[in-house]
Amino acid sequence: MDVLKILAEIATYERRAVLLYRAYAGRFTANPAVSRLWGEMSDAEAAHFATLTLAGDLLGLPGNVAPKGDALPAPPIDATERLYQAAEAAAGGLDLAAAVETAFRLEQNELPWIRILLASLAGRARASILTGVLPAFSTHLDCLETLSTMSGRSDLTEKIRALQAEAAALRGV
Repeated sequence: MDVLKILAEIATYERRAVLLYRAYAGRFTANPAVSRLWGEMSDAEAAHFATLTLAGDLLGLPGNVAPKGDALPAPPIDATERLYQAAEAAAGGLDLAAAVETAFRLEQNELPWIRILLASLAGRARASILTGVLPAFSTHLDCLETLSTMSGRSDLTEKIRALQAEAAALRGV
């Protein structure tokens, strides 16, 4: 799969996450703190979408595709699609704990995509992922950790922290 297709695929999923997290924000308006956190997650997804769009635009300029960028591993498209379809179908009926679990799975699924992008991009396109996607990913996980505590899903806290550490390690890739 070529880099532009990967960017387009992940941008599509980021846009779907914007809408999903906005739906969660609307679903949990009875608890303003919870609704606000889902809104922050939606905003961070919107930042991902914008960053990925910019990275795609930069591909036409020299120096933005890594030499090994044409021999990329396939991203987990089928698994990602299944996750999003299930999340979107259930969005209106989830309680907070289930919404947190769903969001965790979506965020966990995003890391392989980010790894592929970092391996395939160079120059300003790669820098845009490092400075635009990874910090917003950290925002997601901070919000998600708070939501997991608020929902009684403190069992996810260590998993979220491990994901946070994994994402932080990618900054040094």
